[in-house]
Amino acid sequence: NGQPIALSVENELERRARPHRNRVATVSSQIRAPMPGRVVKVNVRPGDTVMPGTPLLGIEAMKMENELNASTAGTVTKVNVQVGSTVEADQELIVIEPA
Repeated sequence: NGQPIALSVENELERRARPHRNRVATVSSQIRAPMPGRVVKVNVRPGDTVMPGTPLLGIEAMKMENELNASTAGTVTKVNVQVGSTVEADQELIVIEPA
């Protein structure tokens, strides 16, 4: 009809990282692996306080390092991986209790 429309394209990593609009809010925030890979660094441990954007850990996948950041402010309650661990897509890595 000749009218311009806004269009955006996202890759699989961006799709998995976007908030799930239809999910009910949970008591804790889970950081999950966006893709299979190997953990190359862990910057937090249980008891640490984090703010949104705080770097939590790095995952190497396809010879690229991807840094995962905190999406909410809170306290780290669980770290399920260590440096050198192999992770699968959507695996729970870190749990943050919201502040």
